Amino acid sequence: LGATIALLITTTLATAITRSITRPLRTIENALQHIADGDLRIRCDIQSTDEVGRMAAALNRTVTNTDQTIGGIHEIARQLSSSSEELAASSGQVSGNVETIASATRELLGSIDHIATSTEQAAQVASSAVELGTSASDLVGDLSHSAQAIGTVIDLIGGIARQTNLL
Repeated sequence: LGATIALLITTTLATAITRSITRPLRTIENALQHIADGDLRIRCDIQSTDEVGRMAAALNRTVTNTDQTIGGIHEIARQLSSSSEELAASSGQVSGNVETIASATRELLGSIDHIATSTEQAAQVASSAVELGTSASDLVGDLSHSAQAIGTVIDLIGGIARQTNLL
């Protein structure tokens, strides 16, 4: 009878010890399955301070740190996306500004060509005016000589007329 009681106590103790180990391990296994499926909200609720309890606490810290890291990566990706959109918008503005400058440069070159043509025409007109001025000066000189010759002839005729009246 004593042996039966001892066997019963030993079996009860062995079952209790086995359950105190396997239940927390099943809880950790279940949590690891959820984590493997991408659920980082799961935590192991094991309050013991033995090896299994410390392992559960370490797993909880790991999941928390991983969740925070992924959240940080998500925020950085969001900021990067926003920066990319801003950069694309700025690039569009720069492209528009470059096109505006190119257009203004084309207009300026057209104006410069027009000014060069006008300047060339003005130089030709000025050259023609100088030639006409020279011709006019020559004509005025010729007219002056002719007027002097006419004056001489008139003086001669006047002299003859005075001599004729004297007769």
